[in-house]
Amino acid sequence: VVVGDRVFVGTMDGKVVALNIETGESDWEFVTGAEFIASPSVAGERLVIGTTDGTLYCFGKAEE
Repeated sequence: VVVGDRVFVGTMDGKVVALNIETGESDWEFVTGAEFIASPSVAGERLVIGTTDGTLYCFGKAEE
């Protein structure tokens, strides 16, 4: 999924990765240890993606 100047993807080796859209280089990643076979979604300023082991991850700014 494209968000601003980044592309977010889930990988088969258990990572969520943000790639810079201009350079293609990774500028953020989160390791889960479980595979991703679906694309992430974005809603309400949150990135949401589920792993093959049934865990749902939600990334975004903490509410104050």
